[in-house]
Order: sequence, then C-alpha cells, then structure tokens
Amino acid sequence: MELNGERLKMNFNTEINKEDLDDKPRIMNATCTKTIPLVSFTMADLPDKDRNKDAYDLIMAAANKTVRITVSIVSPHRPNLWPKMSRPYPLYKEKLSNNIRTGTGEIDVCKVIDGYKYNAQLVREDVLLGESETPYKTCPCETCQQSDKPSNTWWEVFVHTATHFVFDDVEARHTTCDLFYDDQDIPMVSFDKVSVHSVNTLKDKCVLKYVTCDVARGDQLFKIVKIFEELKHKVSETYMWRPNHLSKLKFLVTHPQAGCKQITVYESNGSDTTHFDSITLSETACRCLLSCGACFHSIGKKNIFFRHGLQSIGYRVMPAGPNEVYLRH
Repeated sequence: MELNGERLKMNFNTEINKEDLDDKPRIMNATCTKTIPLVSFTMADLPDKDRNKDAYDLIMAAANKTVRITVSIVSPHRPNLWPKMSRPYPLYKEKLSNNIRTGTGEIDVCKVIDGYKYNAQLVREDVLLGESETPYKTCPCETCQQSDKPSNTWWEVFVHTATHFVFDDVEARHTTCDLFYDDQDIPMVSFDKVSVHSVNTLKDKCVLKYVTCDVARGDQLFKIVKIFEELKHKVSETYMWRPNHLSKLKFLVTHPQAGCKQITVYESNGSDTTHFDSITLSETACRCLLSCGACFHSIGKKNIFFRHGLQSIGYRVMPAGPNEVYLRH
C-alpha cells in the first residue's frame, strides 16, 4: 500500500525471548475463531451462545470508535530496550528516519463548554474525577486562537493506542488518524495536529489528543462514543444475569497491514475468571492481527485487570484499565 507516493514499510516481529515472559502467571487461553472484514460481518459470525443483537451492536459500535493511525517519523528519544526487559525496543535503530507505519487505535471524546468537560454520559468530569476545569474557557484550536470570537464549545478527542507505536510528541506531530475506513469505497474522515495527552512506556499505553470546534464532527464523534458506552453497560447488565455469569467471547477491531477494518473474534478456552494475569493467543490468533495499538475487548466483563499482559508469538497486551488492553507486536 502507498501513502503520498511512498511505500508503507511494515515490520512484524514474530519472536519473543523466553526470559521476557512473566513467572507462572494465571493464564486464560484464547483461540481465534475467525477474522472478517467489517463490511461483511454479521450476527451469524458470532458463536451460538453469544449470537444476540446486543453483542453484535456492541462490536459494531466498537468498530465505529476504531481508527487507523499512520506515523511517518521515528523519535530520537526511543529507548534501546523495553522497560525491565532484554528485548530490543521497536525501531530503536531507525531513530529520526522517515519510517512510515500504520496501526490501530480507539477514540474517546469529551465535550467542553466554558471550560467544563462532559463525558459521553454527559457527566462533568471535574465532578466525576475530582479534577478542576480546563485553564481556558474557549477553544484552544489554532483557528480559535487567531480569532476575535473563539468558540466557547469544543470537543477533545482522545486516541488510545500503544506507546511503542506513537512514542512521544515528536512522532505525534507526524501522525494522522483516519476514521471510518471501513471499505475502500467509503469516504474517510482524517485529522492530524494531535499531541500526546499521556504516555506510559512500561504499560505501553499512549493517549493522543485532538481538539476541534467543528460542531458537525464533534457531535458525530461524541455520539459514537455515547452509543458504545450505552451498549457496553447494557451488555454487561445482560451477561450479569446469565447462568455462567460471563461470556467467553473476546474481539478485536483492527486495520491489518493498513487495510480496511477487520473484526477478529476469539473464544477463551476452559474456565474463565474475573481476574487473571495473562492471556495467551494461539499462533493462528496472532497471525490474524498484524496491527499494533488495537484494543482487546471482553464481552460482558466489567473490571478485568490485565496485570502482566499478554506475551505470545511476538505480541504483548499490556494494562489499559477496565475492559481494555492494548495489543503490541
């Protein structure tokens, strides 16, 4: 695939050192059942016991939140090794090179009015999290900063991905996010001018931030996140009353090899637990992914903490909070 006339350079490492593995973690095995293009995905592709409209709608809502991320430079600040590991850090030998690479992320959105942030449930985040309002009362975007009448309403779009993929602000300044790349015939919505909101190299989690006062775009993205959160709550409540309490269904939405969105469905093998340290994926499962930064969802689960993460054939999932861990290779 080409971008701006340049060939995309894709590097997929499929090796992992045994010494990098956690000691005797509690393991939940997950087997990839199928990987399907988003435009072809139907309810019939779900396992029998999870074949219901709510689960299907949740997967499709997660797909709407998924973005393709393209980065075109390698930061000079990348370390040589993974934190607390002997394994080489990705692209550490290519610092300052124009290595064009693509991956996957998921968005979250908050609406800001007069400096007060509201999440998708329309709850003020300063009240919910005990944070103060923003230090500014008008939109901080470049257009508003140069305007005599800046907007007092704007949206902050947070893109969750992996730190090894977008390492710092040097790389963020050369990052583009593509929304709705579901099919080659469907128009994409793209944005750049992102910055690093937070980064954790140890957990391999990076959150990018994009600001817009475009009402149509802001409301559209805010609605996408709102629908996902409502469905997540609905599905969690539904599965809470099931005889087995929880589903074994997991899924990923990715942009493998810079292509259109694909959905990968997994089923955990054996007994499932509410808390576990690691997930292992089969070699077949790993071959389905090929897109770093993707979010690993677990249907019907609320407070699942992946303490040590996933370590398998060249891939690793690290902690990212309830219901979410991020895939890296």
